[in-house]
Amino acid sequence: MENATNRTNSTSRTRILWRFVLNETKASGLELWFDLRAVRWIRVVLWFGALAWLVAIALSITGACFGAQSVDGFCMPDGSFSNNPSGYNIWKTSGFFQITLGFGHLSFALAKFIDIAFDIVSRSPGCHVTVGSSEHACISSRETTKPAFKI
Repeated sequence: MENATNRTNSTSRTRILWRFVLNETKASGLELWFDLRAVRWIRVVLWFGALAWLVAIALSITGACFGAQSVDGFCMPDGSFSNNPSGYNIWKTSGFFQITLGFGHLSFALAKFIDIAFDIVSRSPGCHVTVGSSEHACISSRETTKPAFKI
């Protein structure tokens, strides 16, 4: 008799435990659903995209710098060609703004065209954002600082 009572208590405890676990899982799932619906996903995607873009740029620059150490010859900043890349230190402060990682077969004119086109394409949106935000700041400051008397 006592063994059957223990088995019944064990079964009811298991049912209670499973009922509790299922109810808590359902409640947690609903909370998660409402929290995910409240997130501004466009903003999250834009920030993630910007972060991924910056990481990709950093990795490509790092790869180019490591690749420059193992190249048999590379273009010097003055336009000459060197067969001894170890004789030139790309980390010198005098050559910081000089282009020392040449690759591909572009003429100077084509490379300059690509450079100018990239500058136009990449700077135009930045200028529009700057103008828009400064206009918004000026309008809001005019509304908050009204003169106390008329001139």
